[in-house]
Amino acid sequence: MEGYVNVDNNPVSRPNVFHDLDKIPYPFLDNEFSTINMDHVLEHLADPIAVIQELYRIADNGAIIEIRSPHFSCGFLHPGHKSFISTALFDKFVGGVGDDYYGQCDFQVISIKLSWLMRPRARVFYLQVINKIINFFANIKPGLTQRVWCWYVGGFEEIYFKVKVVKSQVNH
Repeated sequence: MEGYVNVDNNPVSRPNVFHDLDKIPYPFLDNEFSTINMDHVLEHLADPIAVIQELYRIADNGAIIEIRSPHFSCGFLHPGHKSFISTALFDKFVGGVGDDYYGQCDFQVISIKLSWLMRPRARVFYLQVINKIINFFANIKPGLTQRVWCWYVGGFEEIYFKVKVVKSQVNH
């Protein structure tokens, strides 16, 4: 991505930083970034919890993190996927309460969106129309959609998260 510090462990992609994202810590300072984008990366990593915690470490207070991933209802289609992502990805990272809270992280979830088809523009017109209708109703309540009716539409190709990093002055 132009204007970003691109990280990859594949030299063919010519990253700015050559690093395996399964290896933590990442080669960045605490609070270094105001924006982080992961586009179809998280599902290839072995420990999404550790990755989210590491993103929190390198993100500045108020940073925006955007993550795109296959939704678990279609995520098993690729043999390289190690993790299956649902609308509950950030549930254990918000607010710091509960027995299974993954501590030292706090995020404000700005939006979660499901996409029935990732790239409908490359498909026939009637699929584009159906995609818009399904996406509209699905995103009224993504958690309910995932739980109740995603199987009836054949699953969702993509899930998108936009979250804001919340750090207290003590942690910052």
